[in-house]
Amino acid sequence: MVSSMNLNELAICSFGIQAKDLAGRAEHLMDGTPLNQEIVLQCWQGIKNYPLSKTQKDYLRNRLLAQQGVPALWRILRPTIAIYRWPNNELRYFLVSAGGHLFEDQSSEQFFRYFPILKKNNDNQWVLSGHGRQIDAPHLDLCWLPQNHNYSHFLCDYLGPCLALKAWVGINGSLPLLYCEPWQAWQKEYLKRLPLNYVKLPSPHAGELMFVRPGSVRIPMLPSVMQSQLTLRSWLHENIDISPESDFLPKIPILIARTGHKQMRIRNLNELQLLVRAYGGLSVDPTSLSLQQRLELFRQAALIIGDGSSSMNFILFASNECHYIGLCDPESIINIDYLEGGWPYAHVIASRSTFIVGQDTIPLPGSTLGSSIYPAQLVEDILRSFQEQH
Repeated sequence: MVSSMNLNELAICSFGIQAKDLAGRAEHLMDGTPLNQEIVLQCWQGIKNYPLSKTQKDYLRNRLLAQQGVPALWRILRPTIAIYRWPNNELRYFLVSAGGHLFEDQSSEQFFRYFPILKKNNDNQWVLSGHGRQIDAPHLDLCWLPQNHNYSHFLCDYLGPCLALKAWVGINGSLPLLYCEPWQAWQKEYLKRLPLNYVKLPSPHAGELMFVRPGSVRIPMLPSVMQSQLTLRSWLHENIDISPESDFLPKIPILIARTGHKQMRIRNLNELQLLVRAYGGLSVDPTSLSLQQRLELFRQAALIIGDGSSSMNFILFASNECHYIGLCDPESIINIDYLEGGWPYAHVIASRSTFIVGQDTIPLPGSTLGSSIYPAQLVEDILRSFQEQH
C-alpha cells in the first residue's frame, strides 16, 4: 500500500501535483518566467464577466492570485508511476515518491471515488492500494507529462507544459516522455512539429493497475492553466506557417458547431447557425480541420461562439482582438467541479468574453451537462453591437 498525506492548498499544476508537496521530496532544478502582471490584471478584471455569484467570482480571483508563482522544473529520484486503465478504456497516471507520498490533491473527494484503486486509510486520507505488474527501470530518466487524448487536457495539461520543458532544458533525446498507447492523428499534427523523444511502456488492460519505477522523473510545474495556454498560443502563432493573405481577410463571427453527441448540447443550433450566417459568419466543426487550417480560419474571427472549455481553446488560434461568446450550461454554474476545473480555462479570455446561460435544459444521458436552448435574441444583440463597433 502506498501512503499519502493531507493536502490543504489548491493544486497549481496538471495531474494533481502541488509545488509545496515537492519541497523536501524533490530536487529543484530551475525556474522559468512568471506571467506578465498586466495579463494577470486583465484576467482579474475580466472575471466580472462570468455568470457566477460574487462568492464564486471571489473564489476564482483568490485562486488566480494563489497561482502566480514562478514556473519551475523539479526532479524526483526513484519514484513510482502507477498507471490505471478505467473500464471505459481511458488511462490515468499517478505519481508516488520513493517515500510513499501520493502526489494528488486530496480535496477531490468526488473524483477519487471513481477509482477502485484509491482507498481511505485510518487517518481519513486517500491512499493508492492495489497490485499489478511491476516494471523496474532504473536507467530511465523520464519527464512527467502523462498521455491524454482529451482535446482541452492535451493542449493545456500536456502540450503547454511540454513546450515550457523544451524551452528550459531543450529536449533532444535525453529526456524521454512516456506513453502507453498510440497518439491520435490530430495529436500527431502538433507533436511532429516538436523534436521529442518517447519511451513506450506496456499498456494495462481494462481495470488493471501497473507500476513503473524509473531512475528519476522531471516535473515541469506551470502555476496555472492560463500560463500553459499563453505558452501554447505563442508557439502556435510563431511556429506554424499560414498564408499571409489571411491577415487581410474581413473579420467575421464564427460559430463552433460540433458534430456527434456534443451537438445536442445546443438544442437550437440550427437557429443560431442561420443567425451567424446572416451576419456574414461561418458555422464550422473545427475537429475536421488540420492544425494549419484552424489557424488560418480563426485568424479571421472577430467573434467565436461556442460551448464548453474545448471551444474556448480555439480562441488560442485567433488574434488578440477576438471576442468570445460562451454558451453556458446551467450545471457549469452551480457545480463546484466546474468552478474548480472548468472556469480557469476561461481566464485567458476573461477580459474579452460574454456569456449566455442556457434555458429549458434537459438531461443528456451519460453527461453531467444537458441540452439547452440559448436565446437567439441575446446572440443577435451581441452580433449587431459588435458589427456596429467595427
